[in-house]
Amino acid sequence: MRNPLRILIVDDHPLVRNGAKRILELELPNATIDDVGDSIQAKRALSSHKYDLIILDLELPGEDGISLMEFVHTTYPDIRVLIVSGYPENLFAVRALRAGASGCLSKSDPDSIQLLSKAVRTVLSGGEVHQLCNRRPSCVPARSRFVKTSSRNVV
Repeated sequence: MRNPLRILIVDDHPLVRNGAKRILELELPNATIDDVGDSIQAKRALSSHKYDLIILDLELPGEDGISLMEFVHTTYPDIRVLIVSGYPENLFAVRALRAGASGCLSKSDPDSIQLLSKAVRTVLSGGEVHQLCNRRPSCVPARSRFVKTSSRNVV
């Protein structure tokens, strides 16, 4: 039997964490979703639980999101990372994807609420989310917002 899905949301804004958590609880009712506000709390949670996915903000108190993602990839290589940032996509997406993120979403995208659960499902299925590529096809190698690269079932 497969272990239940476990997601960690790392964002310094409680409103964002709680909003994302509520959206995902509705879309993935069998998942366990934890949330923390900084990289220190994230590392504590990672040492206590086995996560399938981290939804990670770039701007965190102390250690930034890219540094935390690099730590995750070194220490927990099976965990997928979805970057969700308030920065404009052109300022963070390419850097985050090159650093190993499985996908990126901008909090400022008008469709970000609807896209969150689809992006999570895509990343957990082994795909990658390249939201920026609809507007700038040369930014990363992808043909659409959601590129499915695996057939692994999530839920």
